[in-house]
Amino acid sequence: MKLAVDGKEAGTRTLVVRKDPNSGASEAEVQTSAKFSHTVFRDISAAARMINELEWTRRQLEDFRRMLKAGKADKALLAQADELEKKARAVEDRLLQPTLAEGDLKSFRGPLEIYLKLIWLQAESGVSGSDVSGNADFPPTEAEREVYDLLSGQLAQSRRDFDDLYGKTIPAFNDAMKAKGYIQIMTVKEPEESRPDEREREPDDEGNP
Repeated sequence: MKLAVDGKEAGTRTLVVRKDPNSGASEAEVQTSAKFSHTVFRDISAAARMINELEWTRRQLEDFRRMLKAGKADKALLAQADELEKKARAVEDRLLQPTLAEGDLKSFRGPLEIYLKLIWLQAESGVSGSDVSGNADFPPTEAEREVYDLLSGQLAQSRRDFDDLYGKTIPAFNDAMKAKGYIQIMTVKEPEESRPDEREREPDDEGNP
């Protein structure tokens, strides 16, 4: 741990995080639990970043379509914008159920999608959440690991669809709109964490990374 004062490093200390002495779990079990929880958290963050960017894209498309309609633009252009919105919505709907995306707090009206499923998995296996007590001291169960593998695979597929949308579909749309003298869809990317292989290190016997 480094201490900085007025932008200048004032010293370093080794910080050891120890488990709750009242916990019945071993050090290894606590470390396994924490590592699993952090892995799920990274996936939750990845899903949230994709959802946020999709929301920005869909908001721009909504305004663009209104302008096209107000200017009585060629119906073919409006159809292109409608088609792009459908493709963006299809990717988002697999990450976040439409009822929640619409701001309906009664999210259980529709089936949960990847984002909330990951949140509930973390609550069940980690430090709890809402009416779920959690199990932070002990390693995830086999069932929890199987659920994570399933959700991780679904998230990976959504990432591929997301990358295809922003790597091919939207640039093609932008080129078509630019040729007609119209505005283009901007991407609003949030900073991402470093890659897992740069971040994950096995803790030593003292619990230090």
